[in-house]
Amino acid sequence: MPRVILSDAFIRQTKCSGGKSFVEYNDNGLRLRISKTATKTFYYEYRIHGRKRMMRIGRYPDVSLKQARQVVITAKANLIAGTDPQTERDALKQHAGMGLTVEQGLGMFVDKHAKERIKSWKQYASAFNGLPNHIKNTPICDLKRGAVLTYTHGLTKTSKYKANAVLKFLKSAFSWLHKYDYIDQNIIRDIPKPSPETDAYSRERTLNDNERQAVLQASEDMGYPFGTCTMVLIYLGQRKSEVAGMRWSELDLENRLWTIPADRVKNSQAHIVPLPDAVVSILNTIPKQRGDCVFSTTAGKRPIVHGSKAKTTLNEMVGFSDWTIHDIRRTTATNLSIQGAEVMIISTLLN
Repeated sequence: MPRVILSDAFIRQTKCSGGKSFVEYNDNGLRLRISKTATKTFYYEYRIHGRKRMMRIGRYPDVSLKQARQVVITAKANLIAGTDPQTERDALKQHAGMGLTVEQGLGMFVDKHAKERIKSWKQYASAFNGLPNHIKNTPICDLKRGAVLTYTHGLTKTSKYKANAVLKFLKSAFSWLHKYDYIDQNIIRDIPKPSPETDAYSRERTLNDNERQAVLQASEDMGYPFGTCTMVLIYLGQRKSEVAGMRWSELDLENRLWTIPADRVKNSQAHIVPLPDAVVSILNTIPKQRGDCVFSTTAGKRPIVHGSKAKTTLNEMVGFSDWTIHDIRRTTATNLSIQGAEVMIISTLLN
């Protein structure tokens, strides 16, 4: 094993090559393992009672080089005192976990992982904020599997899709917390979906002509901003987040085009949407505000979040609730197909 003096520059630049599954470097007992997937993990190798042991410290850069060195210094001191560093570390970790609440653990997941790597991280944060206090305030090491199961399965009474989504978000967070040694066990890993048959990706619900017209009329009656936004959704069939986040600077009403920039599109590619007369007419009725957002309750500074409150109001106005906002997009695709549009054309229009 190569002996090196580790530095942040060395760690960032070094890769696993030559077809190996991983490579390792030793810096006076502090070992760095780099896998072929570019995962970089610190370990401390030592001997106690004649046996070689390997203590996992953590992954870089979640654990800094300075922190890893400090762990090794502490471990060597424990060895001198006749204590197994791994046993001591497990006890300290358990003690630390007893003081970490579920809310704090989920907050760490959002701040350290989701914000950087999950485009829809705000949905995770919103779901976690909506957890009941008896779960959020529980020490994470004392959380019972049954509490999570009861809560997520109880959500099916109001929204089967939300129940599945919340459990999915929690599983992602607990998997990450377990992976990075914040918790010793992932107790919710095998909790079944609250409502497997209503997986968002397996839905086939579309609105019939009468239902579509009812939602359109209710949206017009509801007015700006949520009703007006829904009307545009019905006419364009684009994604809810893209329409709700529409900016005046993206619109060319003279040429009847809307260019959605890449940073607001799911596939990260700019998308040009032709605007029908009905949408242009709707947009012309919206007064310009100080900010750039078309649909806003903050004078255009921030876009609306087209959430459950607006949907509940629409449900009451149309007299039925077994539909989702995303069903509007599916309905658009279905109607285009019925009218004879080719699959490629539909795919291009709806991106």
